[in-house]
Amino acid sequence: AFGEETGRVVRAFAHLTDADHQAGLDERGRLAELLRCEVEGRAVLLLPALRVPAPPVRGEEIEVEGVRLPLHAACIAFVLAFSLVGVPAIVVPAGGLPGGLVASVQLVAARGDEASLLSAARRLEAGMGTAARPL
Repeated sequence: AFGEETGRVVRAFAHLTDADHQAGLDERGRLAELLRCEVEGRAVLLLPALRVPAPPVRGEEIEVEGVRLPLHAACIAFVLAFSLVGVPAIVVPAGGLPGGLVASVQLVAARGDEASLLSAARRLEAGMGTAARPL
């Protein structure tokens, strides 16, 4: 048995065929190659993590460019592609916003170069003064 959210997602995609699945795999391969070319020769890419300032912690929806979206969908929109193709990425706090919220950026490295990614994330956090203290 699935939880409510997982069940909703499974039902939304239940109509897909084997051909649809293969087309998705082909597109993922094409995207992975495009991303590999973008990252090649660079230490890391610095990209936005969200299209809007950080939302309140307990929110369920957020407005993005005049459209109400589920919070989860809005928050993963800029990071999902990297996860889908296996490219290492990390979101790092990048300073404060009004109301006590935190701005963030995303760092992306070449496949297999997690060491450079984590090193850059540590340096950025230290430079921004946003590094979390260990628990």
